Amino acid sequence: MSTRRLRCGEIWGGFAEDDLDLCSGALTASLFSSSARGSEGGDVYYLSVCGQDQLTRIVLADVVGHGAGVADVSRWLYEAVEARVNDYDGAHVLEQLNDLAAERGIRSMATAALASVAVTKAGATFAYAGHAPALIRRRGADGWVPARLDPAAATHPNAPLGVEPGARYDEQFEALGPGDRVLMYTDGLVEGRNGEGEPFGEERLHAVLEAEGGSSLQDLKHSLLDALRAHSREAQRQDDVSLVALEVTPR
Repeated sequence: MSTRRLRCGEIWGGFAEDDLDLCSGALTASLFSSSARGSEGGDVYYLSVCGQDQLTRIVLADVVGHGAGVADVSRWLYEAVEARVNDYDGAHVLEQLNDLAAERGIRSMATAALASVAVTKAGATFAYAGHAPALIRRRGADGWVPARLDPAAATHPNAPLGVEPGARYDEQFEALGPGDRVLMYTDGLVEGRNGEGEPFGEERLHAVLEAEGGSSLQDLKHSLLDALRAHSREAQRQDDVSLVALEVTPR
């Protein structure tokens, strides 16, 4: 599989099904997005690169519903990312989306996870809106740990977009070095159920991650998807599934 090189100032993504590898000056990434209802679903993803190729932003959103509403959110998300393409403060992207949702009278518009990886700071900032935290694996470490925000410092802790007008989102900085990895995913991955109604769950997710160890990003991604399919077997998938596995590259 060839790798798509993101250019300086580029914003790439949307809500179509996709399975590909990407890279920028800050990271390499392997993305998968699949809809439970055809070629376009309720998960929205964008990757952007600043004008100097020193900051790569990844945004992953799980939007309520499908169709025209998702297209609207995708457009708003693109505009919010575009406005902040050179800005290290990723929480402002969520705040802009939340204000748009409140302005248009939309409630429970979406959940979203956002990560920014900046080569010049050798780290990532994480901000969330009603979304499970991203997972981090340090190079040479044994396990994956969640990049959680400090609940004591949060004014509107992890509020879903469109629920609290005027909500302001906090973000957490994590120092990262070359070879460190981050996994972002929508809840369709852990909530996928088998015929008995049992979800795939975080325990199985971590078991696959630990078993993969230092595998390539592509192998890691497909091992997670294979495990989800094996768990679900013949059960009909009810939710979209999207994930992004990324690795920080040397400066």
